[in-house]
Order: sequence, then C-alpha cells, then structure tokens
Amino acid sequence: MTFWTEMLGGRIEYIQGDQYRTRCLHTGSGDEPPLILIHGIGGHAETYIKNMVGLADRLDDRSIYAVDLIGHGYSDAPTDIDYTISDYQDHIEDLIHALGYESAHVSGESLGGWITCRLGIDRPELVESIGLNTMAGLGASVQDHVSEEIREKQDEETQDLYDRTMSMLEESFPHDGVRRRCDWLFVDEPPEEIVDVRHQIYQREEVQEVMPQIYHLVLADATEDPFISTDELSSIDVPTQLIHSTYNPGAKTDMIEYVADLIPNNEYELFEHSAHWPQYEEAEKFNRVTATFINNL
Repeated sequence: MTFWTEMLGGRIEYIQGDQYRTRCLHTGSGDEPPLILIHGIGGHAETYIKNMVGLADRLDDRSIYAVDLIGHGYSDAPTDIDYTISDYQDHIEDLIHALGYESAHVSGESLGGWITCRLGIDRPELVESIGLNTMAGLGASVQDHVSEEIREKQDEETQDLYDRTMSMLEESFPHDGVRRRCDWLFVDEPPEEIVDVRHQIYQREEVQEVMPQIYHLVLADATEDPFISTDELSSIDVPTQLIHSTYNPGAKTDMIEYVADLIPNNEYELFEHSAHWPQYEEAEKFNRVTATFINNL
C-alpha cells in the first residue's frame, strides 16, 4: 500500500503551541490522554505511517499523534536553539499543552526513545506511560555491563551510521545518499516511498540549515547531553514499554535486556524480524502490543 492508503481515515494537522508549530499525523479521537509518537534523528512523522490507523482501531477514546520534531519534517526549525535533548523535551511539553492535556502516553524510536526516556526521568508529570523503541542515549554505566565484543560491534555499527550520515550531509542530501542512510534502518531494502519522502523533506531550506547541527550534536558532539545512567533507569516510576529487535544495528539485545532488568515497571517485547524500525517492518505486532500495553494500564 502507499502512504495515502495507509492513512485513509486519518489527517495531517499543524498544532500551534506557545513555542513551536508542529506537523502531526493524527488518527483516532476521544477525551483520554493521547498517544504521541516520536521519530528518530533526521526522521519525520511518516516513521509511523503503518501504525496510525492500526493503533486508532485498537485504542479506545483517545487520539494518536505522530509528530515531526522541531528541526525535522515540516515543524518549526528555529535557529536560536542547540537541539539538545532538553530542547526536544520542551517541544513535546509544548505540544501536549497545546493539545489541551496535562500529560500523554509517549512512545519514541531511537532518538525519540531517548527523548521519551528522559521525559519519564526528568518530567514524569507529563507522561502517563513511556514506550522506548530501539532507544538511543544509553550511557557508559549501562554499556559497561555488556561484553567488550558486543561494545566493539555496537561502536562499529554506530560509526557506520555516522559515516553514512556525514557523507549525505557533505553531498547536500542526494537521493542515493538518503537511500544509503535509510538502508541502516531496515533488514531488507528501504521502501522507496520512505526514501522519496525523506529526500523531499531534506530539500527544504529550513531543514538543510539546521540538520547538520542536529546530526553533529547527537552523533558526534553529544558528550554534554544527558545520557541515561543505570541509576536513572532504576528510578523510572512510570509504566514503561521496552521494544527492541534482533537485527537492530547499534545497541544489541544483551544490553537492552539489561535495561529491562533495571526499569522497575516495564514490559519488554523483542521483535525478531526487523532492524531499527520494528514499528514499520513488524507493524501489526507493534500496533497490537502497544495498544494492549496502554489499554491494560
């Protein structure tokens, strides 16, 4: 199916908050706190294109919003911020309040998982629950608990992502460069429509202006950003869903299983047929387990 058919019954909305204007894919309706879905670095709301209608069919009396983070997609791209994890937290807080809620269920993938986890740690009053999907941002105290062989493999795959990304930036976002970057996300070839959408977004002047800064901060210069420690994971006091995949490049299942042991109130789901985007490659399972997790709270 095309993105158009995947989203039939849904809509695209622009939500104006006190700080930022946010582009969202929106499905569902109701009075219960919504589910907000956050993509990874360099991504966009279409990360969740296969989940929007399926989740709305399973979640009662609540809306689902997949967002473009600031600096990404068609949301605001301010030039006077650093795009730290705290800045992204401010964005999600602004969005939740603009939607008319005090809190929401928040689920994030990769960088989105890092942001989501920090919300659960730093601003727990904003989150009804958190979903951590192939999350990034795990600090040295977590990584030290896996073998040197696994750490070396993780470092090698993260370096590969960095090299693909820097090549794409240096060549001014060519279509082939975007495809090579997207290839890191999937077990099989990246869907052409994903590549086309991302390439089109990267042609926007506003995105080109801030994207190098965004990538450099997270992939190269994030030493001062708030990586997540073992003590912080153990302190999480909101219901947590942890999703990981067998073929995820970067963080391996051994490390995420250790994370699952640390978080007090969590449900851990391993997806066995996907890489960095289980919500896309195993969409039906993602929709089912995510809806079940929220409905059972």
